[in-house]
Amino acid sequence: MSLFIKKHQIFISSTYTDLIEERSKIIELILNLYEIPIGMEMFSADNDEQWKTIQNTIDNSDYYLLIIGHRYGSLTNEGISYTEKEFDYAKKIGKPILTYVRENDVPTLPHQREEDPQKKEKLAAFIDKVLGNSMSEFWRDKSDLSTKVAIALPKTFKTSPTLGWVRSDHVNSSKITEELTKLSQENRELREEVEKLRALQDKKKIDFEISVTIPELQVPARLKFQKNTLSKIKKIEIENVPQKYKDTLNLERFEEYNQLIHEKMKTVHEYNRDLEHYETIHNNLNPIALNIHNIGNIKANDIHIDIFFPKEVLVVDRYGIRRNRRPKNPIDIENPLETLLNNEIFEKNPILEKISKDPILNAKLFPKTNSTLDSIAIELGNKPYTIDKLKNMLSFKIRKISHTRFYEFNQEIYLVPNQTGFFYAEAHIICDELKTTIVRKIKLNITENQES
Repeated sequence: MSLFIKKHQIFISSTYTDLIEERSKIIELILNLYEIPIGMEMFSADNDEQWKTIQNTIDNSDYYLLIIGHRYGSLTNEGISYTEKEFDYAKKIGKPILTYVRENDVPTLPHQREEDPQKKEKLAAFIDKVLGNSMSEFWRDKSDLSTKVAIALPKTFKTSPTLGWVRSDHVNSSKITEELTKLSQENRELREEVEKLRALQDKKKIDFEISVTIPELQVPARLKFQKNTLSKIKKIEIENVPQKYKDTLNLERFEEYNQLIHEKMKTVHEYNRDLEHYETIHNNLNPIALNIHNIGNIKANDIHIDIFFPKEVLVVDRYGIRRNRRPKNPIDIENPLETLLNNEIFEKNPILEKISKDPILNAKLFPKTNSTLDSIAIELGNKPYTIDKLKNMLSFKIRKISHTRFYEFNQEIYLVPNQTGFFYAEAHIICDELKTTIVRKIKLNITENQES
């Protein structure tokens, strides 16, 4: 039976205004566990004296709990956020650290997401540092976060024991000395055991690095205007017709065309939507190559890799491109205004007019095709990978990678970005030699190609 009831002080670190509800939920949870929460609600860190108070509080805390959302926060004189400064200090003095990083694809309110490009980069770098230097989990909402913290804290109390806090009137000084002596002996024995296990682990280690090589992952500048420039079906507004065509425009044909669009409005809407999807994929393909490096010191066998891409980037292969055919126009009569414009072009260019009337020349020069990329299409066969469209996930298997060696995945895989910014793909790696899945974040920087 324990000589006294020990409490643990847990320092909660995060940005504040965007995570008020989450912090409140975690504080309530810690209090319900009969432990001691402490954090920035008790003080602000806007000068050196208050920073010393924060340092002292972290020193006297048993555990450091970090919550990262989608904001980087205000900057210190060193050019980093106070949250990152607290993390660096807790890491430096060896505090047990629990880290929770919010999933990137979770919907948020404007005030909950960083808008400053420089702070976005700093946040991405901070997350990379945290994921590589602490026990980390990802969370989606405050309920998910609370559940994960509730499970992790009791385990951490056992796996990373600390001195904790007790009431002075509940402890006999001689018994404290006896208990501390016993604990010191156990601590020394545990350290020796850890060193033995670490030495054994260093002899046999499996780990991976994974990178995505993309020549230039860019959104064409035209893409933002493409919705207005696609060959979409839309009604002809007589007031928008140039004056020089109004006298020659067949109004009866014009009304018939608009009426047909009205009757097939739902079908027209679906066609325009599918056409936009088709054009986006075929005009915005970025080929990629994957490189997997076994940075461990033993061979890895039967490696399974799943890469989940964010919603801002679609992953496709040549088979998916081949199946992505241009939708069929549901309007079976020609747009009378387009017909008028085409006739004018042919009248000014008799060679084009001759070609248009010659079916053989017309077929050779203007072949009808459902894909601008038919040249890369091949018959479907056994592929060394799969793409899950619903999960936006690429999966493949590698038979083995010897230690320190690389594996290059050079299939015809393409990324189709639909907006600019920094995003993360997430690679899940498992092999015969691993008991748990390795998770690696892959940073994707999507810029706008001004020359396209």
